[in-house]
Amino acid sequence: MDRHRTRARLLALLAALALLAVACGGSGGSGGEDDGGGSGELLADTYDFSGLNVRVGTKDFTEMLLLGELTRIALEETGATVEYTPNLPSPAGAREALEADQIDVTWEYSGTTWINYLGHDVAPEGVPPEEFWEMVSQEDLEENGIYWAPPASFDDTYGIAYRQKAAGDLGIEKISDFPQFIEQRPEDATLCMDPTFGTRNDGLPGLEEEYGFTWPRDKTTQMDFGVIYTSTRKGKPCNFGEVFTTDGRIAAFDLKLVEDDKNFFLSYLTSLTMKKQFNDQNPDIATMFGEIGEPLDQKTITDMNAEVDVDGKLEEQVATEYLQEQGFIE
Repeated sequence: MDRHRTRARLLALLAALALLAVACGGSGGSGGEDDGGGSGELLADTYDFSGLNVRVGTKDFTEMLLLGELTRIALEETGATVEYTPNLPSPAGAREALEADQIDVTWEYSGTTWINYLGHDVAPEGVPPEEFWEMVSQEDLEENGIYWAPPASFDDTYGIAYRQKAAGDLGIEKISDFPQFIEQRPEDATLCMDPTFGTRNDGLPGLEEEYGFTWPRDKTTQMDFGVIYTSTRKGKPCNFGEVFTTDGRIAAFDLKLVEDDKNFFLSYLTSLTMKKQFNDQNPDIATMFGEIGEPLDQKTITDMNAEVDVDGKLEEQVATEYLQEQGFIE
């Protein structure tokens, strides 16, 4: 928590100094006045990774592919040679590649690491996302030698959604409505989910235990994650769908997010992760991606996801536009 706040205060101080320089007639950095509100200072003016080879790996869904492209582009802009391996199978493919020294860096979520790699069943109660991230990053470093760069500003967790036009009929506002709904209308309790959600402690089994219901297994349908949104939008074969809360298709497809009124779902702050030895040899990489992730808030990443999944843009294009808008690259 202290490190996160210190970084935020430092960035605020640097921003204030930059504004003072402009007011006094300074140049204000290489980005100029039309850089979309970004830092105005190119990454290449601060960082130089010439001669460094970096192997970047990513998971196999839009948000992680966007972060992978951000990583590749930023490293190449600062002189590094990048070997990029996208679409490693979720949830563990990228982590396994990192541990096996097949890649050097990959983005990871705090909630995934807490459950999958640190072996915990549930999140500690009453711990804010930033403090939870600190717990995860410290334990992962101590137990597994994995270093976490400062996290991006968005928190992408699990959720349950359904089509807005069915709100009057289904009448679900919060997850604690499901026990009565499943008991009274089991035929309508149809749920689309990816193959892992039904077995993860931070997925359906834990949700059932926390809220006191059992979802009829004959009413669940497993499918690729991207298909869940279109199926839930149509209400066929499922009224309800497992979603990620920063997915742009929730708004684009007019889906209603069910309130997690007991705050069961874990926080999923995300960071660039690497082995401690790699960070010790290249500490500026973590610093740079902490800076890149600072403006990447909930709305920004949700809009970026939508540009890919709804508007059909390539992840590389969307990542490039973000870096340009923030003044990180020309």
